[in-house]
Amino acid sequence: MPNDANQLALPRDESTEEAMGATAPARRTRLGQSAITSIDAKSILTPSSGFISAYDYTRNPYSGCTFGCSYCYAAFFVRDREERNDWGRWVKVKENALALLQKRRRKPLVNKTIYMSSVTDPYQPIERDHRITREVLEVLDRASHPVGIVTKSAGVVRDIDILARMAERDLVKVAISVTSLDRRIARSMEPRAATPPKRIDAIRQLTSAGIPVAVMVAPIIPALTDSE
Repeated sequence: MPNDANQLALPRDESTEEAMGATAPARRTRLGQSAITSIDAKSILTPSSGFISAYDYTRNPYSGCTFGCSYCYAAFFVRDREERNDWGRWVKVKENALALLQKRRRKPLVNKTIYMSSVTDPYQPIERDHRITREVLEVLDRASHPVGIVTKSAGVVRDIDILARMAERDLVKVAISVTSLDRRIARSMEPRAATPPKRIDAIRQLTSAGIPVAVMVAPIIPALTDSE
């Protein structure tokens, strides 16, 4: 995903973003059984490492996730024991995500790539109302800045208009996570995520729009999903 001359100028945050860190909460609401807290985050970009080191930075519009996947590694990054044990039942919305992306443009991210997201799903249900992921994509689109997206939500099709424009310039790749095609197995491991058929349909819509899509099959669980 090459970056052209119209680079997105962003501050380089040398410190590691606190996976669940933020300033004082602004307000609390609920989405079904999940607690939703609006916060002002300390940072929005984190230098990548580990299995996503192919990208330069990660960007998480939310902390926490309402999908409640039983195998999710992100829960282990949560410092608060109560929140860690209640993973899948709360989300912190980084209301200032766009402002953090736009302000204090001290150093351009020339030829750098962004991974969205490492410890949350950018298209979980609250994105329908908060639209933080879409707002950031609009900024990246205008700046011709490359991004990779991973999600297990069919909600990604809402942004086909932006993603198709970016795909024409080789600026975006979307990965859809499909753990199992068996609805019963999928529901037991990913109780509030999109059903397998909805994810397959999202893949179909994205590819039909010319957007490059990868299918992530993980985790593969012996004697449960390895035969698929």
